[in-house]
Amino acid sequence: QQLLGYLNTEKELNIADIKMENLLAECRRQLDLEISYDGPESLLVDKDQFFRLIFNLLDNAKKAGAGKAMISVWRTGRSTVMDISDDGPGLSESARAGLFIPFQSSSRGSTGLGLSIARDIAFAHGGNLKLSRSSEAGTEFRLRLPYHVIHDTIKKRWWH
Repeated sequence: QQLLGYLNTEKELNIADIKMENLLAECRRQLDLEISYDGPESLLVDKDQFFRLIFNLLDNAKKAGAGKAMISVWRTGRSTVMDISDDGPGLSESARAGLFIPFQSSSRGSTGLGLSIARDIAFAHGGNLKLSRSSEAGTEFRLRLPYHVIHDTIKKRWWH
């Protein structure tokens, strides 16, 4: 199923206003993972593709043994930044070596496509996805997206 999804990744995005709480509620339902969120109520992204990106990251965290995940969003310079962190055991050196390479996985039974798909979706949105940190205290990925992903009409800071 993941291979078909990888091959059928849409090239053209359908950008719309999506409610992050709805997206995260579906992730919580499917993964049975505690997910906290600190960011704007909505983002301008492709709903289905962005769900795949976030779901793939959270699914990997859950499979690695995480019980909690935290997503934080803010603006910096000309970018929107989203950090997705977990409380799992961290990634091994061998897992880090082939992290975004398709069909390489350190997990038994995995296709090794989840992170590759997530990064492709980030690129399609004009952004990038990379590993920020990983230790026995957890793992964090940083998703950098264009500034306009957060509505220009949002006047107040949501983190106050």
